[in-house]
Amino acid sequence: RPAPLSVEAATAFLRERLTANADETFCAACHAETAGNPLLLRELVRAIADEGLVPIEANVPRLHALAARAGSRAVSLRLSRLPAAATALARAVAVLGDDADPHQATALADLDEPTAAEATDALVRVDILRPQAPLGFVHPLIGTAVYETLTSIDRDAGHARAARLLSDAGAEP
Repeated sequence: RPAPLSVEAATAFLRERLTANADETFCAACHAETAGNPLLLRELVRAIADEGLVPIEANVPRLHALAARAGSRAVSLRLSRLPAAATALARAVAVLGDDADPHQATALADLDEPTAAEATDALVRVDILRPQAPLGFVHPLIGTAVYETLTSIDRDAGHARAARLLSDAGAEP
């Protein structure tokens, strides 16, 4: 599993893929948006190139939206290769938010414990969820990408069901 890239490594990657003249501030912002995650950085570079975005400081404000779209593509690809239970669990964590209790996420995803454990392992292997409890995404962009796969009806239903589960568990409002 590759470690996050340093700012210097991300800058070198951007300059190799986009232009040798990529602005330092732009490169640092790309690193910040992706937390140095090599896959997310590669997807962001692809989105920058597709948009024809010039890698200069003036374009830094546009990076967040591009990074979110790039993250969505990467997450969709990863989830498509996993069992349906993994997608259900990822969506449950997206509804509950980072630091989700594994038992609550399991209940919200309508999974039994062994299936949820397998789904968690699969999501950790493909760098969607962090490897330690409580459950959370490896990067906010990934959590946002998973959340945005839900329709507004599914989001509303998920939040209503999560509120009932949390209330039944005696969680603080």
